[in-house]
Amino acid sequence: MKPSLIYSSPKKRTLQTAQIIADICNIGDVYESNLLLEYDKGEWSSMPSSELQKTISKKGGWVSGRPAFDWHPPRGESWQDLQLRAKRVINNLKEAHQDTDVIVVVSHNQFIRAIRGVALDLSFNLWFDYKPTNAEVLEIDI
Repeated sequence: MKPSLIYSSPKKRTLQTAQIIADICNIGDVYESNLLLEYDKGEWSSMPSSELQKTISKKGGWVSGRPAFDWHPPRGESWQDLQLRAKRVINNLKEAHQDTDVIVVVSHNQFIRAIRGVALDLSFNLWFDYKPTNAEVLEIDI
């Protein structure tokens, strides 16, 4: 099926990908949404992943090999916040579009994990363990 709409995170790399898809599928506009941004690490956004995990562990935010669901970095969002944002995106898409619309959403790794988990009604442990690859295509019926 051919997509009829494309939504993208406003970040440059996702917009570029979304525009390539739009050009190939002959779709006019790409709609930007801040709701599709990556997980917000707040003040720790520039920290490398290996250092981030160690810092989170020291601050009590890492439990049983994964981050605590309701813990958040300074001025950042928790995984629970991310899940709620993914639910909001799905609800917004359901309200704004017909069941027959094929919609492409171009986003980032952690957000893709969350929206997949919400769409499939997975527990946090199951959706957090999912590791999308770069440029992965994930089809979800909502």
